[in-house]
Amino acid sequence: MWTRNSLGKMTAKHTVLMHVIYLALVCNKGGANGVLLRPDYNTGKIAGISYPDWMSNLNDDISLASLSIPGTYNTMTYNGYGGHLAQCQSWTLGTQLEAGIRFLDIRCRHFRDGLLIHKGVYFQHLGLYDVLQDVTDFLKHHPREVVLMRVKKEHLDAINTRSMEETFRSRYISQFNSKYFWTTNRIPNLGEARGKIVILDDFANGRVGVNYSDAEIADDREVFSLQPREINAKWNSIRNNLNKASDDRSDQLFLTYTSGRGRMIFEYEVADLINPKLMKFIKRNPGKKKWGTVVMDFPGGALVEKILMSND
Repeated sequence: MWTRNSLGKMTAKHTVLMHVIYLALVCNKGGANGVLLRPDYNTGKIAGISYPDWMSNLNDDISLASLSIPGTYNTMTYNGYGGHLAQCQSWTLGTQLEAGIRFLDIRCRHFRDGLLIHKGVYFQHLGLYDVLQDVTDFLKHHPREVVLMRVKKEHLDAINTRSMEETFRSRYISQFNSKYFWTTNRIPNLGEARGKIVILDDFANGRVGVNYSDAEIADDREVFSLQPREINAKWNSIRNNLNKASDDRSDQLFLTYTSGRGRMIFEYEVADLINPKLMKFIKRNPGKKKWGTVVMDFPGGALVEKILMSND
């Protein structure tokens, strides 16, 4: 079994060989460059489930922090710009929302006083305006739903005359009706937030919404290999935060990221191994009703369903 120390001593040739073998196995299953459709893991374009109004019958006085909310990491990478180095999703934003995804991870480069969607250096050929247009259109038709949106500064600022906060307020919130935004630095309950985008502010220290850093976050993304020891270490971090969320009785917001990557290890490879563990864990704990927000790569429809159905 490889350890971190022994992995560090591996030659580049052996590392590449292991990766090629894994790619071959995944491709034979229909993943990677093909399409793999499993209950827990989906690299296709069709979600196979539809829960556009799952929040509508929940009580207004429930805090958003008390819910089990399915979410996606690097939500807008579904078009494949940047290839396997950047892609974390295969469903479009509209498909995600219709399927029941209610947490969006939106990463913006501040460029020429505008906000462009990036994953690291990779421009996704979309802007924040495109994201907000799709989400507000969805909320017009589903006014009792709530969408949590982490907005994060990504990549390098360039050629700007103002701060990202000023751009966000003046160029984006002002172009959409302010009724669509919750920008208070407090976790709302469902009744307060219905029909709104709750901004989780990861760029202005909580001045434009709920301060992202105030959440209880598990985001141990670095994975050193695809060997069981490393994958189990990643899974243990996920499971521990899910259990903390389940046991918590306060209004603390919990965010658990299941995504991971490493040197020559891509997000879809980690999701292929982690998503089944997550599915099995939730199935084996049907009495627990609060998982917090679970942020995934390439989730399968049944996995999304299991999370949102945990809300009783």
